Amino acid sequence: MTLIPNALMKAYVDFPILVVLILASLFWLLKPRSGKATEVPVSVNYHFTRQCNKTCGFCFHTATTSYRLSIEEAHRGLALLKAAGMRKINFAGGEPFLYKQFLGQMAMFCKKQLKLESVSIVTNGSLVDEKFLRQYGQYIDIMAVSCDSFDEQTNIDIGRGSGNQVTKLFEVAALCKKYGIKFKLNTV
Repeated sequence: MTLIPNALMKAYVDFPILVVLILASLFWLLKPRSGKATEVPVSVNYHFTRQCNKTCGFCFHTATTSYRLSIEEAHRGLALLKAAGMRKINFAGGEPFLYKQFLGQMAMFCKKQLKLESVSIVTNGSLVDEKFLRQYGQYIDIMAVSCDSFDEQTNIDIGRGSGNQVTKLFEVAALCKKYGIKFKLNTV
């Protein structure tokens, strides 16, 4: 005997799809029509996973499991957002680089098919590598890396580091420069 009815479970599993469709509908409703000066949100933060490889004590994304849309469903949702007026996308998480192939395909779709003005990624930087940037760097405008201290022990103490956070930060900055990606430092 199941405690959760099948219809409710299906609704729970489809919840992320529902959220994307609701957001797309809201953007469509706010889209300017017949010369009215209605404001439309032009930038979207897409947290496609809550999973992360770090254990920062202050972070709200601490899930060890996370539902992620299929690439087709994500493309459909992003296309709806674009049709409603979205011009910029920011991929975040959790840690988006846990799903490099998905992240790369999304960035490429947003630049090539949707022709968005800006594609950015917020990451802790630990999983960024040259192979990924060689393949997908041309589709990324901005890479933001979170770093809360230039003291490695502080990073370790707060759950962000494992002893190489600062070194990795400078490595990512150099890779961004090499591949023409603007580098941004997120800190508190």
